[in-house]
Amino acid sequence: MAPKKSANLPDEVEEIKKSLDFLSAEIKTVAAQQNKIMELMGQTQSLKIQNIEKDKKITFLENRVADLEQYIRMNDLIISGLKTRHRSYARAAAASEDTAAGRGGADAPEVDRESLEQQDSTSNLKKHLERKHAGVYEKIPPKRTSDDQEQRPQPKQPRLDTFMNRTTQSKVNALIFNFIIQDVQSFSLLEQPAFRNLIEGISGGKTVMCRKSLMRRIEDGFLAMKEKLTEKLQTVSYVCTTADIWTAHNRSFFGMTCHWIEGQDLERKSVALACARINI
Repeated sequence: MAPKKSANLPDEVEEIKKSLDFLSAEIKTVAAQQNKIMELMGQTQSLKIQNIEKDKKITFLENRVADLEQYIRMNDLIISGLKTRHRSYARAAAASEDTAAGRGGADAPEVDRESLEQQDSTSNLKKHLERKHAGVYEKIPPKRTSDDQEQRPQPKQPRLDTFMNRTTQSKVNALIFNFIIQDVQSFSLLEQPAFRNLIEGISGGKTVMCRKSLMRRIEDGFLAMKEKLTEKLQTVSYVCTTADIWTAHNRSFFGMTCHWIEGQDLERKSVALACARINI
């Protein structure tokens, strides 16, 4: 016997089509949202890369400024829009002009030959003085010889091997830990070959701890400091807390500190309770 056909079959088919159309529209909407999310993730990654590059450029420029300041101090130059000369050359030229004008003698500026030899590119200056200002160059006192330097009393300095023999591995680890924490150095510094060679060379073969060991030391130190601070604050009757928000290198931070007065000697104590990065 053939099955009976339902009278509502066309309506059911129509409902199924509507449901399929609705699901298809929802899937397209979800796919479009996923594409937008992927684009935003790509833009975020690009911004992170740009921030990293900016930080590298800032670090490079800071190092260049430091090198330039060191160069200025070493060479005694003044950066300006005017042409400058080394002080030794200026004194020599002034002395030559005074001699030519008949103003030589005790009032003439003194020039140290050693200072001339310490300046950059002094060979041309020396030849110029010998050719054009022979009288001035003959009056310049000669450079001190090695015999004169040997006659000076040499200060006593401890031998490096003595320091190496007294340095233990635990002492080296503690010094590296304090250097990383107090100077806010990057943890990746421990993996740099030059830094490892430096520590091994000056410590007599002592090794540099790995990053995992450093992280474990930081966690242990944090827990110990937190426990000690908790015990201390339990004995304090009144405290003053401060909060501050600041921005550095396009990054925002939130910090909180605590202050109190010691009851015995009335000395002010301060500690940092938290420092977290925030998004503004």
